[in-house]
Amino acid sequence: MKNNNNNKIHLLFDLNGTLMYRDRKRIQKKSLSHDLKLRKRHYIYLRPYVQELIEQLLTDERFCVYFYTSMEPQNFLPILELICSLSNTNLVSGILDRKFNKRDMEGEKKWDTMRDLNRVSEEYPTINNTNVIMIDNEFRKIREMSENALVIKDFTREIVGTDDTELKLLQQYFKEMSSVGIKDIRSYLKTNIFPPKKIQENENEKENEKGKENENEKENEKEKEKENKEKEKQNKNVIEKEEKQTKKVNTVDELQELTSKLSIKGKKKSN
Repeated sequence: MKNNNNNKIHLLFDLNGTLMYRDRKRIQKKSLSHDLKLRKRHYIYLRPYVQELIEQLLTDERFCVYFYTSMEPQNFLPILELICSLSNTNLVSGILDRKFNKRDMEGEKKWDTMRDLNRVSEEYPTINNTNVIMIDNEFRKIREMSENALVIKDFTREIVGTDDTELKLLQQYFKEMSSVGIKDIRSYLKTNIFPPKKIQENENEKENEKGKENENEKENEKEKEKENKEKEKQNKNVIEKEEKQTKKVNTVDELQELTSKLSIKGKKKSN
């Protein structure tokens, strides 16, 4: 485990719906395969760019990385090794299991829980409101620490297998955060809202460019298809013309042959 100190920024990551997607049923999508299968019970699908993001954070001395999980160790460990790579698991600062949560008295379901930062601070004394960020896809679970909350888009079953860039944006966001001095993370989060407008605009531009390229490709395909149909039509006309000419020639030959036969027959009668 990485050593902690007060100068570091502590990042507390949710897993399911944030960094990965877990389901008992396999997702049936073309060219999509699961990243891990847990004891024949759950299929695990990693979110795009999760490995790049976590590697960047684990190797940056500015950050300490923690993961929330309600899974048993034998199920969580393979996921941890997959996300962090086996060589970097020792750089993880802490695993926050169910004891770091508390019951959500306002939850829709009786088993709903929320994050308990006080319990985390008891276990890790260097963590406090000035240096911790809670990264989750559900604001409900971290609403009591709203000034320390960083909520990202939910990684759902429908999004799995798509070109999702949420963690790519987060990667750039933390890269910029690492390069500046921060006394109180709450002030930084308030003035630097995720996703940053500039980064989002760049991503939107890339998506637009990609969309234009796809449209151009479709147009080119349509043109090629049109050309091919035109060629097929021309070839068909040529073939039909040749067939007509051949048929005409055959007809002339047949007429000549018939005329010749009739002429011979007429001569015989005359004789």
